Amino acid sequence: MEEIYFNAAGHGTPDAAVVRRIIEHLELELEVGPTRAYETVGDELEAAHTNAARLIGGNLTHTGFQPSTTVGWRSVIAHLPISGKRLLVAPHEWGEHVHLLKTLAANGGATIELLPQIDFAAPDLSAWQAAMGDDVAAIFAPMVSSVAGIHYPIEAIGALQRSPDTMFIIDAAQALGQIPVDVKKLGCDALVGTTRKWVRGPRQTALLWLSENISHRCPAVHADTLASRDFNISVRLGQGVALDLVLERTVEAIRIELKTRTDQIRAHAEKLGLPILSHTSFGTGAVALRIPKQAHKQIEANLEIAGITVKWPVPQRDEPFAGVDDANNKVMRIAPHLYNTLEQIDALFEAIERTL
Repeated sequence: MEEIYFNAAGHGTPDAAVVRRIIEHLELELEVGPTRAYETVGDELEAAHTNAARLIGGNLTHTGFQPSTTVGWRSVIAHLPISGKRLLVAPHEWGEHVHLLKTLAANGGATIELLPQIDFAAPDLSAWQAAMGDDVAAIFAPMVSSVAGIHYPIEAIGALQRSPDTMFIIDAAQALGQIPVDVKKLGCDALVGTTRKWVRGPRQTALLWLSENISHRCPAVHADTLASRDFNISVRLGQGVALDLVLERTVEAIRIELKTRTDQIRAHAEKLGLPILSHTSFGTGAVALRIPKQAHKQIEANLEIAGITVKWPVPQRDEPFAGVDDANNKVMRIAPHLYNTLEQIDALFEAIERTL
């Protein structure tokens, strides 16, 4: 039975060329040993670094690699001076980050403040601007939210007036590979994101970009010093292939192709009367639906029988400040990629409709 996979927002299925490159290097290590194998791929690793910077519009010295979004995020936050400061957090900030901030704030004498919800159809950031002050150490926001795939007005947030000591930290895990990113336009001080989702790289691959401002004000925060010297060479090479493929296809072209798939998902959902969590004007490659709780288990069973994988997020864990919880419904996130066909989307909704 064919597997039908709709979880690119969790882990995009890597292109076959990515997997082959990993295997090729592991086989070389078996043949000549890890040291000699490493000595043969210096140019390829440099090319991967160059392409990581190209993907986000950064430069090499400010761009580095990390094993995951959260690891990169933590490595930045650990060096921020937060004592006696406020930390402003967007409602859709990732749950792991929220929990870490609570611990850091409690131990470091800082205060966490939740920023107001945004009407994404007509963003008004005046309340966010009013929250700014010289006592704000950092602002945290995702470029694209995890549960519903909502595209934040990140450039407008970066353009808000703030102290040079206030760092704007962007989680781009759900953006890289499906949303064009240019750090020069975002007004941020740090951007971190995995390349295992929409970029379709291997697990344990992410990238990090830092502004001159954050490196100047926090001397220990540099892309090279925060990067681990011990990394998996074969996985990095696979990441490099994934970056090559995204840049060759272009993120904008990928975005257009994804829209043909999400448009069909939305049309099916509307036909069945299933509420959609994000409006098309600010939606991305993931579409989140509310599924009646009484139908959840049967739909889940139908999908398993059909070999269809979706994601059932846990909003109170994944985005604890977002207010997405609903006692009567479960959230289903459908995240197609270029490997998914319109016929597969039809099959998904046939399985859902059999229960509803």
